[in-house]
Amino acid sequence: MNAENTGKRHRAWLVFGGLCLYYFVAFGLLFSSLGLFLSPMSEDLGIPYVQISITSTVRVLAGMVTTALLGEIARRVKLRRVIVVSLVLLIGVLVWISFSSGLWEFLFAFVLLGFLCGLTCYGIVPVILNQWFTAPATCITIASACGGLGAVVFCPIISGVIADYGWRVGYRCMAGLILAIMLPVAFFLLDYRPADRGLSILENRPHREKLLPKHK
Repeated sequence: MNAENTGKRHRAWLVFGGLCLYYFVAFGLLFSSLGLFLSPMSEDLGIPYVQISITSTVRVLAGMVTTALLGEIARRVKLRRVIVVSLVLLIGVLVWISFSSGLWEFLFAFVLLGFLCGLTCYGIVPVILNQWFTAPATCITIASACGGLGAVVFCPIISGVIADYGWRVGYRCMAGLILAIMLPVAFFLLDYRPADRGLSILENRPHREKLLPKHK
């Protein structure tokens, strides 16, 4: 039993650490940095800002659909496989956007981007951590905080790339970061269920007697 608990504890915290790194990049790039492209794209292509900003609307709406289905998808298909395949497609969509020029092309690409973001980042933290920890609340908040830190780090970086090299290079830079960081983390660390590793859920809930005051 001790050996089982050691392995279980080790893998649960490894998944948690990997998810913190994953969400650090995902939130910093796919949540926070995409809005930085709208104004440069509008100015470069001569598309009114009001029109180009519709790409953000369709991306969010598309992401809501797949985020709502993520839990059911995870129960039916191996989630790690879904995430890895979706990340590969997401990288391809970002590169495609970097070569695009027309509004309708952008709209279609951003719908696809939204669907893929819903499968790879929007609801990924609670879906995975609820499978590994009996009391996942603290882990979820820490991983979410890592996402906020990612926004602080990556927004200035992407903004600088756009300013110095253009928005097209900015999208390719995002694709490269996802390929270099998020994809390996997802492939090696983001197991959906402890049972996938022959383990059981980590019991990290404090004992009740430690929470309740002692009565004399």
